[in-house]
Amino acid sequence: PATHQALSLPQSYSTLIPTHYPFLGAFGLGHNPRSNTYKVARIYYHSVDTRGTGGCRFTFRAEVFIIGRDQHWRQTTTPPPYPIIARRTATFFKGSLLWTIDVSIMRVGGDVAVRGFLRFNLTDESFSVTPAPPGCPDLGYSTFNLAEMCGELYLAHEGPKEEGSFRCRSVSIWACNDVDGSNPPRWVRRHVINVPHCIHLIATSKEGILFQDGSYNIMCSDRQSIEGVRHVATMHDLTYHHPDSNTYVNYPKEIVYSYDLIPYVPSMLPV
Repeated sequence: PATHQALSLPQSYSTLIPTHYPFLGAFGLGHNPRSNTYKVARIYYHSVDTRGTGGCRFTFRAEVFIIGRDQHWRQTTTPPPYPIIARRTATFFKGSLLWTIDVSIMRVGGDVAVRGFLRFNLTDESFSVTPAPPGCPDLGYSTFNLAEMCGELYLAHEGPKEEGSFRCRSVSIWACNDVDGSNPPRWVRRHVINVPHCIHLIATSKEGILFQDGSYNIMCSDRQSIEGVRHVATMHDLTYHHPDSNTYVNYPKEIVYSYDLIPYVPSMLPV
């Protein structure tokens, strides 16, 4: 954001199955602390078999590109052991990329369901599974949010909905600080809050956990109470700086459906 520069990666020539299948791949970007390089990883459908299975059986592949070093994408030695939710960017946490395992595709393929997150270690490019918190319901695309905040991995997920209502009863926020080793991560439930939508985690501080509720509201949990929530701001009538006119311009209301707040760390590079 500081330099306004963009890097175009080379095209991948991996064989893709027909585009009428919904999964077109999922990406992740992370820093490998051992080699001090940035890696981009991509998981994609490699093939699909519908003969004699009573359904579809998918196979998957992963490929990696090291920024500033590689000229072409290369496949990982070991393919991903489980499918992941399509089009959701991986969460980077302590040298690994985390995608959510897509249980629905595994059921179609006849595999044993494994709930949690597919972890890709950027150092040795190995795959493993990070289990979800105990008692956590299915990790559907619109019912949870995973984020790295202040050195910890946070997960927010919907609780059971009230009967006859589209409003979720509660959202639980879990945290853990270690996904390494052979032992399962120790998830700690930090908050249980009542909100009408599944929340989007933004940041954490001494005051609490900052999150976006719905399309406009910015809220903060109260560290003094596991169920306390306070309103911070509402994103309405936002303006942006127009570089051509060097003025601030309002977003036309007819083209704005919703707002997303993204954490931003100022670049240390000179501009």
